[in-house]
Amino acid sequence: MAPFERVVRLGAAAAAAALVLLAGGCTALDNGLAEVPFLSFMQKSPAPPPYGMPRPAPPGSIPYASPAGEVFPELQPTEVSLQAFAASHTNPVPMTDSAALKAGAALFNRYCYVCHGPQAKGDGPILNQPLSKDPTMQSGRFPFAPNLTLPITVARPDGYIFAIMTVGRGLMPEYGSKIPAPERWMVVNYLRTLQRAAAPAAPAAAPAPAAAPLTR
Repeated sequence: MAPFERVVRLGAAAAAAALVLLAGGCTALDNGLAEVPFLSFMQKSPAPPPYGMPRPAPPGSIPYASPAGEVFPELQPTEVSLQAFAASHTNPVPMTDSAALKAGAALFNRYCYVCHGPQAKGDGPILNQPLSKDPTMQSGRFPFAPNLTLPITVARPDGYIFAIMTVGRGLMPEYGSKIPAPERWMVVNYLRTLQRAAAPAAPAAAPAPAAAPLTR
């Protein structure tokens, strides 16, 4: 065997032996490094185990309610369902909330005006207007819309009107997927202001008859 080949083989054997020694000493080396506080963080990490119970999230840090408000899966566009909903739900938005009334007016003009008109009297621009001089207004998309200022609607509970807005009925589509629940209550409140404005003024009280003159 040539001297050069012998040197190469001896070098390879020495390298292999060194690798074996180093591999066998890894555990001891790691244990030694783990005693150094700065280097022991990964071994003594505060991270929870994979299947351990994590710490509970701080209150309010995780949303648990729908941004659209409460959902009513039991509500159906039937008279029985609408009446039952009205009997079990009251309007949580006070009429004295001026900001809510302003928001309700904006939503009414955006979603309700086209059919029910600006004063909720059922004269919206999308309806048929056979008496109009404009031919394009004589064949609207919808034949009619109810006048929401009539006594029959005025007498409806807030929950009934809210329910119809939510699921729709007849030609009216549902708006439960378009207007969040709190804002639908605001629309109901704004409608109440339109109904009050359309109510006929109470007749003035007749003056009391003059007292008869005293006679002797």
